[in-house]
This record gives sequence, C-alpha cells and structure tokens, in this order.
Amino acid sequence: MDSELAKKTEEIEVFINDVLKEDLKKVYATREAIHEKIRDYVLLKDTIQNVIDGKFSGDGLKTKIDIGCNFYVQGQTTDSSTVYVHVGYGFFLEFPLPEAIIFVEKRISYFTEMAKKETKNCASIKAYIKLLEESLPHVQKVGPKDNMNQVPS
Repeated sequence: MDSELAKKTEEIEVFINDVLKEDLKKVYATREAIHEKIRDYVLLKDTIQNVIDGKFSGDGLKTKIDIGCNFYVQGQTTDSSTVYVHVGYGFFLEFPLPEAIIFVEKRISYFTEMAKKETKNCASIKAYIKLLEESLPHVQKVGPKDNMNQVPS
C-alpha cells in the first residue's frame, strides 16, 4: 500500500514539474511577447503624435530604421503625411497620420486585453500548482483509500 501512495505522490510531483510549470513558462513567454507588442505600438503612437504636432523641424524627417536583427540604417523622407503600419500576417497599410493613431490605439487596447487574459491564465496555473503542492502532505498523511474513513490521531 505504501508503494501505491509513493507512486501517486510521485505522479503528482511529475505532473506539477513537467506539465504545469512548463505551461506556466509558456504563458509567461506569451504574455511577455504581448507586452513587447504593446510597447512597440505605444512608441509608434508617440512618434506619430510628434510628427502631427510638428516637433520635427526642417525639410523632412530623418530617422533610423531597424532592418532586422537590430541592424539600423538611416532613412529620410520629405513627405511625412502618411505612415505604413503593420496590420498583421506580413501586410502593411498606408494610413494618414490621424487614422494611424486611431488604428494604433485599437491595437493597443486589443493587445492589452490579450495580456489581461494571459495574466489570468498565469494566476490560474499558479493557483493549481499551489493547491497540488499543499495537498501532497495530506495525501501522504491519509494513505490508501481504505483508511480514509479513519480520523488521523
């Protein structure tokens, strides 16, 4: 009977470590990726707002453009009345600046809701892990099913 109890305890510990904690890592990674997208959109919104407010002087806009792997090149434009925004699946749309801000705000609110859902998932998984970890001593104390009706002394 003790071997059954040890086996059941080991199964619970394996489930906690191999399944739940790995799921928690995945949810954390997903949530972090969502927060990174939110940061990018907030930065884009601030940049667009600065262009609209005319905080950039001169005959155009000079900027550095990330072409991948944090490799930047200098870029310059003479017409900053429109901007291309990534809308998903590798597609970019040209927006006038005021419409771009509206689109970016919608994306920020969408990703914020996604982040809230992932945070709830994290809390749920953490609670389940804690519940199982706290139940282990009780499982070990109670023992096999035939002793469940006895009151421990």
